Amino acid sequence: MDVDKHEDALRTLINLAAIRTNIPRLLQANTVERVVTLLSATDDIVCMLACWATNNFNVHGLAEVYAEFARLQAPAYFPRILELSSRDLLLKAMWAVINLTRDARLCQQFFQYGVHISLVQIMIDYYDDHEILSAALDPLYNMLYADPSLAKEFSGAGVMRSAVTTLLTSLDQEDVALSQKTLRILNSFAISTDELRRELIEEKILYPIYTILGTDSKTKAFDSLKALALVTVNNISLASDTDQPILVSGILIPCVDLLRSTHTSIVLNAASVLANLSSSANIREALRQYGWTESILGLLLSTQISTRLADSIARFLCNVTLDEWCRQLLVESQGKRAIAVVYKRTKDTSHQFYLSQTSEHLNIPVSEDTLWEMEQYFNPPDWTEEERSPEEPKPAYNIVLTSMAPAPDLSPSSSSAATHIPRSTPYTPKRAASAGNLKSRVVSPEASRPDNRQQHQQKQQHHQRVSTIIPATVSIGYAPKKPNPVPRVLPYQTTSQRGRRENKPPPVPTVRLGDQAGEGAPQPSSVLAASATRRVASETKPP
Repeated sequence: MDVDKHEDALRTLINLAAIRTNIPRLLQANTVERVVTLLSATDDIVCMLACWATNNFNVHGLAEVYAEFARLQAPAYFPRILELSSRDLLLKAMWAVINLTRDARLCQQFFQYGVHISLVQIMIDYYDDHEILSAALDPLYNMLYADPSLAKEFSGAGVMRSAVTTLLTSLDQEDVALSQKTLRILNSFAISTDELRRELIEEKILYPIYTILGTDSKTKAFDSLKALALVTVNNISLASDTDQPILVSGILIPCVDLLRSTHTSIVLNAASVLANLSSSANIREALRQYGWTESILGLLLSTQISTRLADSIARFLCNVTLDEWCRQLLVESQGKRAIAVVYKRTKDTSHQFYLSQTSEHLNIPVSEDTLWEMEQYFNPPDWTEEERSPEEPKPAYNIVLTSMAPAPDLSPSSSSAATHIPRSTPYTPKRAASAGNLKSRVVSPEASRPDNRQQHQQKQQHHQRVSTIIPATVSIGYAPKKPNPVPRVLPYQTTSQRGRRENKPPPVPTVRLGDQAGEGAPQPSSVLAASATRRVASETKPP
């Protein structure tokens, strides 16, 4: 094979293929078949230039070009190329694979020839090379996007495990762009089946996601990463048995905090996560101490709320009010009035249904024991060591009294001075409870006893003072879980041959026959087309 002749011809073809208007004539001249044939060249330079020409043919997204490469079975040549050790050749080959995988037919061929296995091996071998990792992740995402049914086979090939490892590496080195690409692939597994959602949890994906959600955003790119992390958690939560692992990971706390974010997408996805998770009783119990009422009601009453966000909040309220604590917290935060206002304002039938279910839940009486436990938790009586008698195994509490019950005589001679209030098992919340949303409630020692005869009187007085609770037979309804839509990938801008970002494609230089790349001669251009749905390769310096 005349290597120099092929090199010169390929350099010329690279420049010609970079211009969209030249493609019809190049197809008529049967140049695609010659390029595909040279992909099998044993010379690294010739093979690299053939990959570069393949890339430039496919950046324009023309169906006739994809059809020609599919007819020639071009993906069959790439498993061999991706096993070569030349880094420059590897990058050019992955550029070509990225743009070829924008076509569904070619994605099937890449899968049939096991290119995804080669890409996983590259991720393992080049674990510390972020440019190589980034180029390997894009075609994997494109293949999963084109055919989501491949997720099971991809997981078996090690794609999921390698992606989680890459996510940890990118977070340690604060590479936000690489983290975003990795999370898109992991989210592709999360939207698949319950089995793959459980595998994601077994691969410890929740802990890097907790790191993302709990880190303060410094850039818009990191805000987008947080939104994508929330989308992934939301889709993982679709499996019924993933609620407890998500609760243990601590993700629930930053999800509630992110309801106050100024980033619209973050708020939307955080509300969607909470709406799905709140269908679990364990999650509702944990939400008692996370201070969500103010944020949720503020969003609910907003006149500029989107339809999706309103749906998530309505589902969350319908589910969370099944818990007595959360129900009482919402009542004392004027939740009934807020829900009534929004119910009259909304025209969406599903929102009206969830809000009406929430109103019915709020009419269910709160039990006597729950009211007492909330009193002790949010307003614990004060006492000191000096006030505790050495003979007494339990502390004596200082009771602040109201007109709810007659004030007892607390003098030493009084028999009521020795009255002890039973205390529920204390526990320390992970974060401050929303005490500002609770009215201060104080009761007498007699009324505080769960087994006291005055329970009925205390219950009536408490209901009259705090809110109107109508005992009634109501229907209990759950709001269903819903998946988040798959995030679309934004297009890349075209780049110049030196990697400088530009708004317009760079001019295509002319390559003279006989000039060698890297010796001061003009370099062939690799103009990259934008894609509205798939990842497109970005260019770096040519070899």
